[in-house]
Amino acid sequence: MKRLLMFAEGYSEWLSEYGFFTAFPSFPFCMFGGIVIQVCLDKFAEPSPIDRDSIERLSGLALDYTVVSAVAVSTCISKFKNTALSAYI
Repeated sequence: MKRLLMFAEGYSEWLSEYGFFTAFPSFPFCMFGGIVIQVCLDKFAEPSPIDRDSIERLSGLALDYTVVSAVAVSTCISKFKNTALSAYI
């Protein structure tokens, strides 16, 4: 979806001047896609394959990975700063 909008951006002088869709984050597109999938599954699938327990497990796993990656990145940055500082001294 984002690539399609970026392609359309190339044909508009105003959009390409400001780079509107190139700087636009992917998160809103993911949210919109998730809503569309949920509505379609609720409407056409009987019974709905989406249950609350599975979604809670998936969101917990995603949160765990987010926290671990944030800690890893901050640790790497602090080690790099300490190494660069000691090399400078």
